[in-house]
Amino acid sequence: MLDQVLQFDTDFNKDHRLTVLAGMNFTRHTNHSKDMGSQRATNDYIYTIDETPTTTIDGRLVSNVGDFATRLGETRSASLFGQFAYDYQGKYMFGGSLRYDGFSNFAPERKYALFPSLSAGWNIDRENFWVRNRAVSSLKLRASWGVAGMNDIGITDTYGEYSAVAYGTYAGIVRTGLANPRLTWESTVTTDIALEVGLLDNRINVAVDVYDKLTKDRLTTMPLPSESPFTSIMTNNGALRNRGIEVAIGANIIKRNAFNWHTNFTFAFNRTTITELPGNGRARNRQGGDLVFDKVSGQMVEAGGLAEGERPFAIYAFNVLGVFATDEEAAAWNSRIKDNLASTEGQRVGKRGGDFIFEDVNNDGVIDMKDQVFMGYRNPDKIGGIQNTFTYKGFSLRVNADYALGHIISNGALARSMGQGRAFNEGAPTQALADNVWKNQGDAGKKYARFSFADYDFGQRQYLRNGSLGNNSSYNSDVSVMFEKGDFLALREITLSYDFPSAWVKKIRSNGVNVYASVYNVAYLTAYKGLNPEIYSGFDPGGYPRPRQFSVGANMRF
Repeated sequence: MLDQVLQFDTDFNKDHRLTVLAGMNFTRHTNHSKDMGSQRATNDYIYTIDETPTTTIDGRLVSNVGDFATRLGETRSASLFGQFAYDYQGKYMFGGSLRYDGFSNFAPERKYALFPSLSAGWNIDRENFWVRNRAVSSLKLRASWGVAGMNDIGITDTYGEYSAVAYGTYAGIVRTGLANPRLTWESTVTTDIALEVGLLDNRINVAVDVYDKLTKDRLTTMPLPSESPFTSIMTNNGALRNRGIEVAIGANIIKRNAFNWHTNFTFAFNRTTITELPGNGRARNRQGGDLVFDKVSGQMVEAGGLAEGERPFAIYAFNVLGVFATDEEAAAWNSRIKDNLASTEGQRVGKRGGDFIFEDVNNDGVIDMKDQVFMGYRNPDKIGGIQNTFTYKGFSLRVNADYALGHIISNGALARSMGQGRAFNEGAPTQALADNVWKNQGDAGKKYARFSFADYDFGQRQYLRNGSLGNNSSYNSDVSVMFEKGDFLALREITLSYDFPSAWVKKIRSNGVNVYASVYNVAYLTAYKGLNPEIYSGFDPGGYPRPRQFSVGANMRF
């Protein structure tokens, strides 16, 4: 890597300050790896692969080479940039930058892109007309506009990929990835306006930030039709906009003698919308998705996938109206409706007491993909954090928490326990004995269907049911009763520390001694009943939650 920067700083008339810089960067990254392996060595202590390439077993000639490959890769990036910053009497501030970036993995005519930015700030409280007061002690308005680029592609995305292949006794190569030489830089245009206010002699500080981010020429893989020999291709796939507001509040709540209490609170709301997609002849140029029945219009509509004007990452599922209390109730339903999502054996047997009652949304007598209903979104749209620090003499207690709101999760761990895919090597979970689970004929008003062995292979697929607009994951549970709100407040950290008095530490010729004890990932406050509410894929497979960690230590300064 090579960096060269030239900077000039000056001030004149005691009122003007100016900084100007220009520079360049060149980075080359190379990697070279080799894989070699063999088998049938005389012992397990192998320092050098020296076995013969072939051997004879049962009269047949076989290879001793288990693996042989070499890889060579290189990427290069180059940048020219300039920047300036100016302020007048600390009242007015202006800044700007200009970057010209290049990346080797793009095609020659698309390697380079220009990225400008501008910013301005106004310290209103320094104006002559500002009347000094304790209530509003400081006031600043700032704004910025800029373009940032992203080049997250591999060279095979631009030029295609080939792999070695053997056919009979012949060796050759086969194309394993499509080329797209039209790939270009992804760019994000950000506009930001913020107001910073200090209250009560800056004892309380508030910052409110409103932003608009438009990402164009998104670099992403796009699925290809099933008849294509390739599953996807890297492409510049339209544009999306993120708009939101961020609020940060810091306050010295108590500042008295030896005791202090300082708190910070942050809140962020973000709304993502697809603004543009390549034209494909479909309504809103939708990519992916499926047809579902809309109760409001009484018609079939396209839903899911990506579509202009819509928020991405919506999740649909099959709506559960209840649980059949008896076989007779299920038989009456079977006479009117067929569940095409059940297994072949499940369709033959039909519904029984204890099975879910799925809603036939379009009343066509069939449960199929058209009966999916909207559940929510897999990503939270509101996040934030809370930090409190208490100090008393040499003691300090820090308590950190964070939260996320607005996302839903399919409790896959519970679904996989209640409706097991196979019929062997598995046992019934304790949840199967819960009061809200159907167990006997006549059990009415239950939330969950009966526990089912081989639910997917031979059963009704009432827990393990995959929708075309659901989580798109194998062994899934796109069933409405399995979805829960993922909102949570996480107690992330508690740290207690103590600074020994200076008179003590001087005796050991130290500048300071601090001891501390911390615990991380303490607890959650959440209504989600699964293992981990910090799931942003929409489906909780039952993985381990964040581990609770303990730490003790000491710092000594000399």
